Amino acid sequence: MKPKIQTYSSPAFFFGLQCLTLFLLSVELVRLTSPKEFFWVQFSPYWMEGTHFLGLIFGVFACITFLGSRMAITLSQTAPPIAIVLGILLNLAILKSLSWWLIIAAGLVAWCLWIIELGLVGFLGRPMVFFVASFNYFFLLFLFIDTRFFVATNSHLSLLHLWYLRFSGVVSMAGISQATLHGLAIISAGYVGTTVLLGFLLRGRLPIPSRALLRLSLSVSLLVLHILQFDHLAGVIPLQDYLTFRFQFSTRLVPQAIRFQSPVFSPNHDSQALASDRCYKPGKFAWDSSLRSNLVVVLVESWRADLFPVCMPRLYRRAKQGLWLRNHFSQANNTPAALVGLYYGCYPLNFLLQFQRLNPPSFFDFLRESGYQTHFVPGISPQVTQEIEIFHSGFRNHFPSDPTESWPTMTRNAFDKAIELIRE
Repeated sequence: MKPKIQTYSSPAFFFGLQCLTLFLLSVELVRLTSPKEFFWVQFSPYWMEGTHFLGLIFGVFACITFLGSRMAITLSQTAPPIAIVLGILLNLAILKSLSWWLIIAAGLVAWCLWIIELGLVGFLGRPMVFFVASFNYFFLLFLFIDTRFFVATNSHLSLLHLWYLRFSGVVSMAGISQATLHGLAIISAGYVGTTVLLGFLLRGRLPIPSRALLRLSLSVSLLVLHILQFDHLAGVIPLQDYLTFRFQFSTRLVPQAIRFQSPVFSPNHDSQALASDRCYKPGKFAWDSSLRSNLVVVLVESWRADLFPVCMPRLYRRAKQGLWLRNHFSQANNTPAALVGLYYGCYPLNFLLQFQRLNPPSFFDFLRESGYQTHFVPGISPQVTQEIEIFHSGFRNHFPSDPTESWPTMTRNAFDKAIELIRE
């Protein structure tokens, strides 16, 4: 016989709060990534500045569940698929927005997750409640910190930050103060306490949905159809919006649309696909004179141009006396894509697809053929440079002796090493 959980111990309301939070956090991340579509929301309506609004959402949800149990059961089982289908149709017909496409996808994932978790508890018994809830809290904590990290750094937190650089170092380098961390801890503790208390008090008001397998099949089918319809949006979403989402989310959350391989994007345009071979072909270089000077390429990121005189005043004064190429811009907002634009002189469209076949930048091969020794002196941990290894192949690498040091210390040591190499 199929095991069942009694109505009094159903965790449906408890998991529902967590899955609702997952959806709201996803909406917040999309809002931060594309603020121009949500210009009327100046601050977060859920976190830090708007915690009372989140409490209001939970309060309304709890009141409906407590006072109108039948209504809550009907809403929890029928409202999500109806709202999602209406959202898909509205976005395809009117909005045509990548932001709303992602929000709808987040709603589908949250709904699928709710059904799957309740199914696990229904089949495996009440002990699964603890493990499922712990997983949800850990995942929600990661997303919650990511929203605040993105506000501070305009970059998403990744497991690489946590594993190699230690969380405390990442937070300090991001400029997140101890007061902000204290506020985040209070909100997190308050959230856990509130959801556990409400989940316990209302554990008998929402039963586990019947026909869970059928509901899961419907939700998965809608998710697949939603993903397949992404190419339809590709003809009307501006290229810059699409690339911004791919770069901001490290290319993971947004599909690779076939139509975006074309340099012109309009629904009725019949232009041919972008020729990657022409885009990434090697450059040709020659010397203007017999003079061979030492060349030092100082590559920094996450700076604005107007901070150069403030942060590097002596290098700034020296640059004013030499050749200063002012009309040079980064082509992306993450490191690997920006390096492709810098070293290959091209817009990094579909650059991830080219990594396996790219040769080292031809400019550095030209320098080695001219008698230069090339050295790579990074101010970061060697693990962080693994994904850009193609750019410094053929170099003599001088990685930090202690990769656990702070970034400022490793940067100072890198400059000291570069000066030592020039003097040799």
